[in-house]
Amino acid sequence: MCLCYRNSLVYASRKKKKISKIVDRIRCRNYRKLKEDEFRAHIDRANWSDILDSRDANIAAELFHETFNAIANVYAPYKYINVKEGAPAWVNGDYLGHIDERKHLAKQYKKHPTETNFERKIEASQ
Repeated sequence: MCLCYRNSLVYASRKKKKISKIVDRIRCRNYRKLKEDEFRAHIDRANWSDILDSRDANIAAELFHETFNAIANVYAPYKYINVKEGAPAWVNGDYLGHIDERKHLAKQYKKHPTETNFERKIEASQ
């Protein structure tokens, strides 16, 4: 945004965009709109005779996988999720807990400015 007056710049601002690094994309099923009753009914109506008649376990497993996925694709199709880069490895639970404790003690001192609260705040900051 820029505001000018008599050909001179009076005000300018720039909106910062948050930079997020997309590391990977994961394919997963979207179960949000899954109608469980219809899904089960479709599985019951499916032709499972080829799987039951099969003598080879590998072929039976492959047929089951194909049949089940064909039905699942109708009711819970695949979607892609972007996985963003997380926090660095050194930011662990202890570190975050220490930050939360410092914030809590600072708020407590701000509400009740006593000497003991001040000392606890200073100890947590070190």
